[in-house]
Amino acid sequence: MARGSSSAASGPGGSRRAARLARTAAIAASIAVPIGCSAAFIPLRDRLPNLDLALALVVVVMALSISGRRTAVIGGALAASLSFEFFATRPYDELAIARQPDLETTVVLAIVALVAGECSRRVVRQRVASATQTANFDSVRLAARMLADGNEPIEVVGAVATEIGQLLNLSDCRFEALPPSIGATRVARDGSLVTGSEESSARAKPLGWAELPVFSQGEQLGYFALRFAAGSHVGPEQLRVAVTLADQVGAALGAYGPAVAPPPDAGPVARGLHLLS
Repeated sequence: MARGSSSAASGPGGSRRAARLARTAAIAASIAVPIGCSAAFIPLRDRLPNLDLALALVVVVMALSISGRRTAVIGGALAASLSFEFFATRPYDELAIARQPDLETTVVLAIVALVAGECSRRVVRQRVASATQTANFDSVRLAARMLADGNEPIEVVGAVATEIGQLLNLSDCRFEALPPSIGATRVARDGSLVTGSEESSARAKPLGWAELPVFSQGEQLGYFALRFAAGSHVGPEQLRVAVTLADQVGAALGAYGPAVAPPPDAGPVARGLHLLS
């Protein structure tokens, strides 16, 4: 089967624009906030030592590291040291330093803010990664427990569809027991999004859709149709978890036979699903 090149794991084009806007906003804040804090120190600079401002700016840079972006930390440290030098050292309101202690304080401020901000950024990213891994494990465990308890395939598929929708921040997620669509973007087992050229169906998915194949004993039984929400951004790790969840569905459908259409009163567990025999 011919396959196209891998693409970035993101939703529709709006998700990439949203990511760029978020990155730009983080960098802008990392520059503007330290400058604003230094400017607010102007009425106090004749009454308080500038060391107080230096310590406050280190805390500000650490707070900016919550965004998890190294560029925000670097920008914040540079903005903090330059604004400190401009507003809090003599001669005031000039990019010049007249006293040796002020020069040393400015250099130390830049170094400490950079190191403290980077350490804080890593702690934040580690906590986020730990929370994400816990949530992903819980999703897989739920599907495995339903499979082990002998739940009906419709229930397993419904639960997995809900979990995948939450995991990938989807606006729609449904299972279709149909062959792959023409030129559809598919989720590969390594967590990448690939576009295949195999034309095994007369249907084509609109922009923003991707297919997550469901296999059982090497045979594709169908796929989850994934519609990414505007502004979402999905990484390979999340997609690999989705592949694992799809494997649970494949095991359920393979064990219980073909899927059947849900009854009209199936309730929320079957909402958004299209199960065809």
